[in-house]
Amino acid sequence: MSTSIPSAPSNLKKLNAQVYLSEPTGEDASASADGSEGVSAPGLIILFGWMNAKLAHVQKYADILRGIYSTSTIAVVMVDSNFYWLSEKTKESTLAPVLTTLNREKENGNLNKGILLYVMSNARHPLNAPQQPPIAMLLDSLPGDDGFESAMNGSRPDQPILRIISTPIVILIYGVFHLINMLAGNLPIFTSLRIAVHEPAGLPNLSESKSSDVKPAPRLYIYSETDRITLAKNVKRHIDEAAGKGYDVTVERFEKSPHVAHARTDPERYWTAVRELWSRVATRET
Repeated sequence: MSTSIPSAPSNLKKLNAQVYLSEPTGEDASASADGSEGVSAPGLIILFGWMNAKLAHVQKYADILRGIYSTSTIAVVMVDSNFYWLSEKTKESTLAPVLTTLNREKENGNLNKGILLYVMSNARHPLNAPQQPPIAMLLDSLPGDDGFESAMNGSRPDQPILRIISTPIVILIYGVFHLINMLAGNLPIFTSLRIAVHEPAGLPNLSESKSSDVKPAPRLYIYSETDRITLAKNVKRHIDEAAGKGYDVTVERFEKSPHVAHARTDPERYWTAVRELWSRVATRET
């Protein structure tokens, strides 16, 4: 990524198999702004990596977030395909360290600075936060809607012969997964995600306030016209739906970047959009 993009070691601490935590160092604790015209940094950043991502790849994003927001606590949640087969109780247990962090940040007053909810691809899972701080949502390469088409495009190799051979296998796996999910009484994953992302606050059950009293979280959609996994038409439809609800929506549309590769394609543009998103939240709360 570009050398002009600030980066610092995030020093991720492993809390369990899927949750990692980066806390500001002692020398960072005395600072309060992110370097963007004195805008206060978020108290907490929750970064959901994309499906089956390698930690080393997601950590590059955490390192840049640490460089930009030196005083923020950063929670990183890694999600693999096995996560969706787990029971709700097991999922909640896996994500318990994130909720513990939320409660701790509330108690020490850091949560009052706000939360940046940073979601990549289709990896988000609902969390119950303890109150209603200012929140921003960054939606990188999501939400999708064509579960089968996304599975086919994302799972099959590029070579024509291998694609022909692998197609029946992908169809079988997707069919079994879809059937089990349906028998469990769950909505299709992409449908569930599209509904969840339309939550006004970004984090469901964020407070005891009525939903009509919750201020909609400003959201930034980042997507590509050539993404084979999260199709542009589905993101555009969700953008239109969010705008129709009166949400504060901004969009960064890339022409040729692959799935979750927009930051690598044009880092200056990508990270400028991230900083501008949080600046809108911070300035409207002052």
